[in-house]
Amino acid sequence: NPWTQARLRTAEMTDVRAIINQLAARRKQLGLTQTEIARRCHLTPNAISQLERRNFAGTRVSTLLAYANAIGARITIETGDTE
Repeated sequence: NPWTQARLRTAEMTDVRAIINQLAARRKQLGLTQTEIARRCHLTPNAISQLERRNFAGTRVSTLLAYANAIGARITIETGDTE
């Protein structure tokens, strides 16, 4: 069902936005720059900047996990029944 898939994608993107917002807030709280995070994640500062500006289409889970690790945070992924 295309409608269900569209709603699912919207929910997933909302969750990704929330995660990125929390990561960026924590980075700022720690006084770290985007360049420092990029170096720790082996990414470019531009990639971190775009991620934080919500240009995260195609962002890999591994990127979010690396970012979290770089600031001493943890992301937990849970799966549940699909029924």
